[in-house]
Amino acid sequence: MFGHLFIYQLKDLLKQKWCIGWNFLFPIILVSAFSLGFGNIIKNNENPDDFEVMEIAYVSDAPNDTSFYLMLEEIAEGDEKLISFQKMSKEEAEKALKNKEIEGFFQEEIIENDSKITLSVTKNGMSSTLLNEILKSYNNGKEVFNKIMKDHPENIEAAAKKYADSMKNDYVTRKTFKNNLSPFTNYYYALLAMAALFGSWMCTSMIQGFCANLSERGKRFECSPANKMTALFAGMLACTVLQGLAGAVLILYIEFVLKISLGMPVGYAILIAFLASAVGISCGALIASFFKSEALLVGIPIIFSMLCSFLSGLMIENMKEIVEKNVPILNKINPAAVYTDCLYRLGNYGADSRFYQDIFIMVAMVIISVIVSSLLLRRRNYDSL
Repeated sequence: MFGHLFIYQLKDLLKQKWCIGWNFLFPIILVSAFSLGFGNIIKNNENPDDFEVMEIAYVSDAPNDTSFYLMLEEIAEGDEKLISFQKMSKEEAEKALKNKEIEGFFQEEIIENDSKITLSVTKNGMSSTLLNEILKSYNNGKEVFNKIMKDHPENIEAAAKKYADSMKNDYVTRKTFKNNLSPFTNYYYALLAMAALFGSWMCTSMIQGFCANLSERGKRFECSPANKMTALFAGMLACTVLQGLAGAVLILYIEFVLKISLGMPVGYAILIAFLASAVGISCGALIASFFKSEALLVGIPIIFSMLCSFLSGLMIENMKEIVEKNVPILNKINPAAVYTDCLYRLGNYGADSRFYQDIFIMVAMVIISVIVSSLLLRRRNYDSL
């Protein structure tokens, strides 16, 4: 029965002209427009954010070396260092920043035996993101140390070692950008995420065929002996396969027709695209389980897909950094942001811990969405047919 329902749903979806148009053709048209806009910049590797060692400055009114200053010294050591810094007055640092002699500067003020650190940069981009991450890591580590000192002072030595190892792995050794990817590649990652979330439209359309209050086919289905959950899982699998194929076609088009490298083996990119498609499909099932109006089942997936894509950087390059700075939790629950971050980590750094974290989050999204939607849909009853 499961196989029969799977094939039936697959055939039914392939007959839908809007499905082929929006899920297969529209992303290809859009990525072609991207290529016309900045494809040559990527191909020629004209990367405005390329850097070897970032020159920055440190401004402080502290009489002695502080923990932040010592951390910067640690990061600035070795042949593979990420940054090089020098102490300056605030006036000197501002002048150097204006003349583009440095990428940015940290200013540390001592207020009542505590430090307040601010960052000034010339522009948004890879360098500003890295400097923000350094500051964020320091602040997070400082909060953790303060809490440990207060609650469990006996563990402070182990915590300090763990923190030092973390800083060494993340910042002391410069990451090798495997293909020297342009920041414009992030637009392609965001487009792949948008295409994956288009699967939510496909899923809500499929589920309408199971609902007696939304379609004639739904009335026939409710009267049939087919198990509702079996039909739901078969339909979701059919949607995932079809959307995954759409993502695979898009990736192959980018790599082999447009000749733009995503910075990773094509096979890995396609596998991740299938997982992201499963996320989009499961989100569609979740939407369908909460809303019973036909108009909402069309409108909500569109709004959901475009809003998530916008927040992941499809329209504005540094939108994800803005969200991370102001509402960081959004980047963890936004499936488009998680998918783009997954591709970015694999393309630039390889399969590091954050890459696996993103994979885990996407798998968790699928499992949670499927469980919640199945529980809600199986309890849906009708007074009469």
